[in-house]
Amino acid sequence: MSDRDVRMDLDALKDDLARLREDFGELAHTLKDLARSGAGAARERLDQGAHGVVDEIRSLLERMRHTGKDAVESVEERVQKNPLAGVLIALGVGFLLGKLLERR
Repeated sequence: MSDRDVRMDLDALKDDLARLREDFGELAHTLKDLARSGAGAARERLDQGAHGVVDEIRSLLERMRHTGKDAVESVEERVQKNPLAGVLIALGVGFLLGKLLERR
């Protein structure tokens, strides 16, 4: 092999290495972009899931509020219909709570 052939081969090898370096740079850039978009998509899914959970909790709290309100209205209605029984029940509950708290 002549010096000229060796130099041509070396030049070709240098060109190939330069292209390979560029390709790896582009690949690294593409991988970064994919990682960012994947993280963004994951964050978006988490946000959607969190909003779904928050909506469920709000709905549950609203139902509990209505149930509690209905229970209070029912008790008020019963006490208005029969105030003596309401007073006696309140005294009984107060007595039981007093005994329970006395033990502590």
